[in-house]
Amino acid sequence: MIPLYSTVVTSAAERNLVTLDDLREQLRVRPGDTANDGWYTKVIARSSLAAERYCNRIFAKQGYADVFRAGVNGMGDEPLVLSMAPIDPASLMVELDGVVMDSAGYALQPLPGHLWRVGDTTAWSNSTGLTVSYDAGFDVIPADVQQAVLDLCTMENAGRGRDPMLRATESPGLGRQEYWVGGVPGSSLLPQDIASLLNPYRRGMVG
Repeated sequence: MIPLYSTVVTSAAERNLVTLDDLREQLRVRPGDTANDGWYTKVIARSSLAAERYCNRIFAKQGYADVFRAGVNGMGDEPLVLSMAPIDPASLMVELDGVVMDSAGYALQPLPGHLWRVGDTTAWSNSTGLTVSYDAGFDVIPADVQQAVLDLCTMENAGRGRDPMLRATESPGLGRQEYWVGGVPGSSLLPQDIASLLNPYRRGMVG
């Protein structure tokens, strides 16, 4: 079962997936050259948001409360699919019909965010409601996710000031240079090499 709705109880203080220093190192910016730091900061925010949208998840740790439909008859072989993951097991609290459940009554798969009923054939059946509160997200952003965001930042930096619809240029000594300008119908919204770094984190594949 999926939640009827989910609420962010505690927002992350920072959702950018890389730091300004990370990007400055990636672009080999000279120490002391801060002329473009304001723009770099905006690029990091845009690229981090693009990664979140592509993966359908918030990577930074936040607190959530998932509310499931009242009166639903649960099935023994069906878990609750929490709205975000990975789950911090220590933060998990389940309220079934207004009563906080003992942790012996359920089993958690933290990575996909699946919650299974244990020792009760009625599964997740409830009469007045079911709410699951938890913290979800990464304490440390995975290295491949950070690299994907840095690659997105680098791509935007390289195209700064260029006609966004320009597909290729040709010049003496440099030859022909081609640019990525977006996907085609049915393709990824990101360049394939960047998408391949993020694909393992897309909700529905890992959880």
